Amino acid sequence: MATYNSAQDGNWNTDATWAEAGHPSANDDIVIMTHSVTYDAGDSVITWGNVTINAGGVLIFPTAADSTMEFNATGILTVNNNGELRAGTSVTPINKSNHCYIQWPQGTIVRNTFIVNNGATLNLYGDSDYYGSEKYADLDSDWTSGQTLYITGDYSSKWQTGQVFCIHKNYTYSSYTSDSSFFTIATVGSYDSGNNRTPITISEVAPGITYRALFNESQSKIIMLSRNVILRDKDSTLIASSSYAEKIKFDINQIITTEKVNIDNCLFYGWYYAMSGAYNLRCNDIVLASNNYAFQGNTYCTLSCDIVCNYVGASSCSYSIFSNNIIGNYRGIDGDPNSIIFSNVIGNYNGFRNNSNSEVLGNAISNNYALYSSSHGRFSGKFLNNKYAIYNSDALQVTGYFVNNTNNITNTASNIVKKFTYLENSKIDGAQRDSRIYTHSGDFLPLISGESNWQTPPSNNSWIFQAIPNSYCKSNLLNCLKLTYQADSAYYITAGNKTMTFKIYPIGWTTTLDESDIYLEVYYLSESSGVQKEYVSTSAGTFANNGWRDLSVSFTAGQDGIVYYNLIIKKYESGCYILIDPIIEVS
Repeated sequence: MATYNSAQDGNWNTDATWAEAGHPSANDDIVIMTHSVTYDAGDSVITWGNVTINAGGVLIFPTAADSTMEFNATGILTVNNNGELRAGTSVTPINKSNHCYIQWPQGTIVRNTFIVNNGATLNLYGDSDYYGSEKYADLDSDWTSGQTLYITGDYSSKWQTGQVFCIHKNYTYSSYTSDSSFFTIATVGSYDSGNNRTPITISEVAPGITYRALFNESQSKIIMLSRNVILRDKDSTLIASSSYAEKIKFDINQIITTEKVNIDNCLFYGWYYAMSGAYNLRCNDIVLASNNYAFQGNTYCTLSCDIVCNYVGASSCSYSIFSNNIIGNYRGIDGDPNSIIFSNVIGNYNGFRNNSNSEVLGNAISNNYALYSSSHGRFSGKFLNNKYAIYNSDALQVTGYFVNNTNNITNTASNIVKKFTYLENSKIDGAQRDSRIYTHSGDFLPLISGESNWQTPPSNNSWIFQAIPNSYCKSNLLNCLKLTYQADSAYYITAGNKTMTFKIYPIGWTTTLDESDIYLEVYYLSESSGVQKEYVSTSAGTFANNGWRDLSVSFTAGQDGIVYYNLIIKKYESGCYILIDPIIEVS
């Protein structure tokens, strides 16, 4: 085993490139100094020792030829400050007809095998045309038997033999290890234009479960896993599994703010940590599948990725943005504070777990726990077919609705999930409710015509609110029950004298309610020009039980525009509540 140091720009297999005699051979260590070296070894079966790229050095993988760089049991690939590893660029990626593989053996201990130090540059660019630029498909019809499934649309020239896809069974959760499966394409049939679908035949035996095309508003998604740039443990298998024995680690020690680590259209599998320690990492349309941890301890990263069938998808990644799909993981997004997740969270044991101050903009589908022990965050989307939609979570704002979950909102300890959660356009227990709000001072529950406690409103609307204050509701603004908890509602009006009215129906109060117990507040534009806002609230009045009463406020708008309003309740009495007609009147 020898060490080879670069002496000039050139090819890996050219003797003149190196200061030592000849060129590198099996298990040699390689140091690239201030030169550009092109890896022309092709799909070499030779295993290398350590490959180090120092300041000013560049290791280049060809974009129009196949290449495989494989390391031995102790080999480490290191890119140091001002060094660069380049497998394609944003303009010229690894060509769709070629591939670039970088791989390590399993080994017996967990160790860093790929290290990108602070100030180093890493460019890994696969070609989206490798999978026809179509990374997702919809299952056209239920797939219950046989090796052929149908996908919606024309994929006859887009997906190819040998590519691997992931499919989820798309109904009620049972197990993250079996609900998602990987299959290899054997053939792509001719497009059936009459039915707008393409037949895909798989290489494996027929699956043993049913994959649903549509189930309770959830459309099945097929995810293309194949990429032509792959970094992996060569002894691992790309498969949905409950066993993750990976040992190799990818360590990105990047703390500078410039975007020096760029990874596009690549596949990572068989890693203990696929990516860890990165700062300002940028990934685009990558796949992380069958890893122990996909992401670990990354900060300020933009990650457009499909996180598929890992033990943990992302852990301790803060101030980061995730997009695409998080599917079939034991823990999907786990302990990632102050992050934004534009993703569908599908078929995980824990989908979104232990996260604080984060925002999810997507759908939670067929998870055991969709949102688990998360606090002070927001969720916008649908909860479909989960065992537990929201479990043991605190201070969440939720905009979306619930369909076919075994348990919608559960907290066996203190029910603190009701601190404040807002649901809009909700479908609860099979009935449509166009708004539902939880606050730390009570509940707003939309009642449907014919349900218990229903009283037909003057507007003849088919649903009303039932506002139920709890014991925290007191005579101050910190512990009151608001119609819209985190922001006022808006209504467009024309200039002039206006009166806004809600109809309310008090039930059970021993003392008649008055303007200090319940009132309407309005912010409006008071001047004919400019944006000067004035505030007004309900004047003196009483609201007796067992009848629809007017809750009104009058004001003079100086110009056409938006008024903001809220209905406030500041009184609690056991067993008492207020019905509200949601159709406001402005005259």
